[in-house]
Amino acid sequence: MRHVARDARLRRTTDVQRVRRAGASHSDQLFHVSAVVTSGSQSRIAISVPSRVGIAVRRNRARRRTRAAFVPLLQRVRPAADVLVSVRSPVVEAPFAELQRSAETLLKALGVLGMPA
Repeated sequence: MRHVARDARLRRTTDVQRVRRAGASHSDQLFHVSAVVTSGSQSRIAISVPSRVGIAVRRNRARRRTRAAFVPLLQRVRPAADVLVSVRSPVVEAPFAELQRSAETLLKALGVLGMPA
């Protein structure tokens, strides 16, 4: 999936800060994921790529690869949750299958990932 629908994105700084402060979190060598269950009907995601990942080209690549790994899983997030994904440097070079595996494992560890549709 190339694009995340506007209503499926965490856009406000206050929403991202709420997830950082109040959300449960898990991490591995690729991602740090925080999630907080919401009363909304749809899950939302924000992807954060710090400057230490590298120059803009590397950060953009990391963001695109992360989005491709997490967005298909958003439909399976039950109950609806706000998800914040912080990217770590190895994402740029890791095989995509590893990114997908990591994304699914972390969402399951947070207890927000339901069964496949």
